[in-house]
Amino acid sequence: YRIDQDEWDRDLEADLDGEWGICDGPLVLSAVSTRWRNLVQSKDTLWRHFNVSLHNFIPKFVKSPTSNPFIDRLSHWATLSGESNVDISIRKIGDKSDPDGLKAAVMFRRILISFGGRIRRMQMLFAGSDALIPVLGPGITGDIPSLRHLSVHMSEAVSPGIAIIPTGAFRESQHLQTIQLRNSWWSQRLQLQELTTFDVYNPYWHISPQGFLKTIAGCSNLRHMPIEFDHKPVVVQSRDFFQLENLESLHTTCEWITLAGPILDQCMIAPKLTNLELYGRGEVSAIAEFIHSVAPNIRQLRLGLQQDQGDDTAFDLVSILRSAKKLVEFAIDNVLVDAAFFQALGEEGSNMSCPLLTSLIFKDVTITDPSALLQMVQSRTRPGLNGETSIPRRLMVLGIQGEKQGEINAWYAQQIDELMNREDDGQSPMTEGCSNATNVATEIEPDQAVSVE
Repeated sequence: YRIDQDEWDRDLEADLDGEWGICDGPLVLSAVSTRWRNLVQSKDTLWRHFNVSLHNFIPKFVKSPTSNPFIDRLSHWATLSGESNVDISIRKIGDKSDPDGLKAAVMFRRILISFGGRIRRMQMLFAGSDALIPVLGPGITGDIPSLRHLSVHMSEAVSPGIAIIPTGAFRESQHLQTIQLRNSWWSQRLQLQELTTFDVYNPYWHISPQGFLKTIAGCSNLRHMPIEFDHKPVVVQSRDFFQLENLESLHTTCEWITLAGPILDQCMIAPKLTNLELYGRGEVSAIAEFIHSVAPNIRQLRLGLQQDQGDDTAFDLVSILRSAKKLVEFAIDNVLVDAAFFQALGEEGSNMSCPLLTSLIFKDVTITDPSALLQMVQSRTRPGLNGETSIPRRLMVLGIQGEKQGEINAWYAQQIDELMNREDDGQSPMTEGCSNATNVATEIEPDQAVSVE
């Protein structure tokens, strides 16, 4: 078979995430040898992915529901996939050829009947919200016990706050491990003990922090949450307390933490949360309080703050250091870093900040005082810090990528490089690679411990 490239490109442009794999471009019988054909048809694992754009088949399906290209393709795939688990990708649900989704619901039911209990992953891209209830209603999706991974994407052209997955949908899919939602929401409380990833990207939806937590409260094994949506204030706050006891990583916006933080600080705890990634505009004080109250055991932190154009105000990053006492890796993007930050890291005794820190990465930052940076490096690489048992730990990785003002000249770069690469008690620092880098100091090679691009 061959795939028409133009049709493939057009369908890929409609994807929101580009994770849908090869689409259902027109399949054309090509001149292949009998041996090759037999080989392909005998490997059921080659037929595990069934991708279909419904608008290509709806007109002919309406004319002849029992004999048409869609039924032929479906039967072909079901037979050749044998007993293998199958991944289903369905596109263009509810577009102008079938806005209410009634025809799509019939075709979707055919897919479920054909593959039975072998559906492992399901990805559904809706072009219109009116098709959501007919297609995902409990009468159709209520009995898919084999399902492990579910993605429901609603077109960005649909207004936010409309696409709600109907109650009872996927009720027998109790072994779901990942749920991915785009411009859609699951307002009912989930009771999924095997769910490990809840991935939501609804940038224009307003969801209250307590409403969000109630949705996932019954997912005791939840470990990863990349989420983005707007904060919805509540008049009456619930007294419920939510312990996300196995949550390990949270990726979200600084704005959401800033606005929802005061509520989260009082009603949420995540004792195993070790990886936090925040980006966008927000207040550092609220972020620091969130870390202190909700995620005191944070180990890896990536902070990408946005400033208004022309604003060179330094954020109070010291408050982050004071809150994240167990921090091991800290990556900072696009901020102004002043001397106070480096002084806090260089302090000793009871005022020591982040004693376990071994990796510090800056990207597109402005460093106002390179001498303070140099003094911090001297303090955190001094003799006697072996990187395993010492307090503080030895700084093993220092990366400076795209420093905006270029204050770190060749002399500072060389001094920092010598400190980072000196050996002590048999311990040598890890390297921080910088491919295609242009270093400020030509003496510093890209594979050395400190890199200044």
